[in-house]
Amino acid sequence: MKGLLKFLIFKSNNLINRDDLEEGSITDASGANVEYATRCRTKNYIPVNSSTVYTLKKDSLSSNYWGAHCYDADYVWIAMVYNSPSTQGSFTTSSNCAFIRLKFDSTLEETYTGHVMLNIGAIALPYEPF
Repeated sequence: MKGLLKFLIFKSNNLINRDDLEEGSITDASGANVEYATRCRTKNYIPVNSSTVYTLKKDSLSSNYWGAHCYDADYVWIAMVYNSPSTQGSFTTSSNCAFIRLKFDSTLEETYTGHVMLNIGAIALPYEPF
């Protein structure tokens, strides 16, 4: 067919854009940003499905603690749904969760190069770029 343009769109399974990391942390009690020079967090909200299992996997870092915070469709904090000292873990978003933000108890530089991978499902997929 003349004039028909075909193309393929590839979307990564990794929901974390390393360029979206910034220095700082997220408070466990309110989901607010806090300054913290030796930790990092996602600066933007990651869209997610409610009541869905997600798995995060990363290289072993100097501190393996990381946490996930849920926010509703209006960006209002709901709760911290995961906080663990592990290189891999799964969590389920709440029924009214529309976005998550992540925090890592490791430096920005270390986390940036730490092959952080967040994917849908209870099985950690091999690392792939965002």
